[in-house]
Amino acid sequence: MDTNSNRKLQSDWYSPTRLHNSPVEYDFPGDRFIPNRSLMDLDQAHTLLTTPNQKSSKPKFKAEYRRKLENNLKLDVEGRPFQMLVFRGSPKSSRKSNRLIDEMRRSDEEILNHKSRRQFPKVRCLTGHQNRVGSVAWNGQILTSGSSDNAIINHDVRARNSLACCMEVHTNEVCGLKWSNTGNRLASGGNDNLVYIWDARKMGAMQYIYRFSDHCAAVKALAWCPYNYDVLASGGGTDDGAIKIWNIQKGTCINSIDTKAQISGLQWNKHHQEILSGHGFGYGCQNQLCLWRYPSMCKIGGSMNHTSRVLHLSQSPDGLTVVSAGADETLRFWEVFGPSRDANSRISHLDSLLSLKTSPIR
Repeated sequence: MDTNSNRKLQSDWYSPTRLHNSPVEYDFPGDRFIPNRSLMDLDQAHTLLTTPNQKSSKPKFKAEYRRKLENNLKLDVEGRPFQMLVFRGSPKSSRKSNRLIDEMRRSDEEILNHKSRRQFPKVRCLTGHQNRVGSVAWNGQILTSGSSDNAIINHDVRARNSLACCMEVHTNEVCGLKWSNTGNRLASGGNDNLVYIWDARKMGAMQYIYRFSDHCAAVKALAWCPYNYDVLASGGGTDDGAIKIWNIQKGTCINSIDTKAQISGLQWNKHHQEILSGHGFGYGCQNQLCLWRYPSMCKIGGSMNHTSRVLHLSQSPDGLTVVSAGADETLRFWEVFGPSRDANSRISHLDSLLSLKTSPIR
C-alpha cells in the first residue's frame, strides 16, 4: 500500500487513537452490534480480499498477502489500532443524507418546535380580583373565588359578562370556600379568623346569614355534612387547632374539639357518622390524620405516616378512600372510610413509606 493511500486512509478513517486526539461530534449514536457502513471503505476491503486470487498459487505472495491483509485489518502503517468495521455514528460534517432518517428528524424537530406543539384553547378568562386567588369553589354554573384582596366573587360561567356579584366583608384574605350539598348556601373562611354563611339568593345584596367569630386563627378547612345539610364543620389554623361543628339552621356551635394542631383539611364520611381531619403544625396531632366520631367528636383513629404537615385532603367518588397531600411531597391513600381491616392484619414499615400504598387509620 503506497504512502498516498495510507495518508488518505488516516484522513478518512476514525481509529480510537485518532478519536482520542481529535474528538468528533457525532450526529447520533450508532448501534455497537450493527456496523456503520458509511465509515467503511468497502471498495478497498473488496480489493484486498479479491485482487490477489490470480496470484494465489505463489507461496511467497500468499505469505506477503496474508501479512499485509492482517496489518490492514488491525494496525495502520504507524502501528496504531485500525478497524475495518466501525461501530459508531457518523460525524455530522460527513454524514450522508438518508431520506427516511432525515424525515424522521424533521418530524421530531417540528414536534419540539413551539409553533407546532398542541395548544390548549383558552375558553374563558375570568377577571375581577386585584390580587392572587387563594380559594375556589364551583356550584353548577356559578364559580366562586376568594382572593387576598379580601373579596369573594361569583362568576356566572354562562354569561359573557361573568361577574355576577362581589362580596367584601372579610377584612383579610379569603382562604376557604365551600358550597353546600344542596347548592343554596356558601361558607367562606378567612385569615381574619371569621366564617360567613351566605344564602345564594341574597349574595348580590351582600347579605350573609351568619357570622361566626369563635376561631382564633385563619379558617381554611370547611366541610358540609353529607347527611345533615344544616351542619358545617370548620377548622382553625396554627394558633387555633380547633374543629367546630355548626348548626346553620340555629346559627350556633354544637360541638368543638381542641386538637392543638393546625387544621388543613376536613372530610366527612359519607357512609357513617364520622369526620376526618388533616393537621399541620402544632403539638397535639402534628402531621397526622385523625378520625372523629360524630357528634361526640371522640377520636377513634389516627395515622402518623406523613413526615411533614398535611396540606390537603380529598375523597374518592365512592366515599371509601381519602387522599392526603403532604409537605413531604407525597400523596398517600387511606382506607379510612372503608371497612375496618382485620385486627391481625399488619403492614410492613416499607409499605408504610410508599406514598401510593393504601393504609388504615382505624
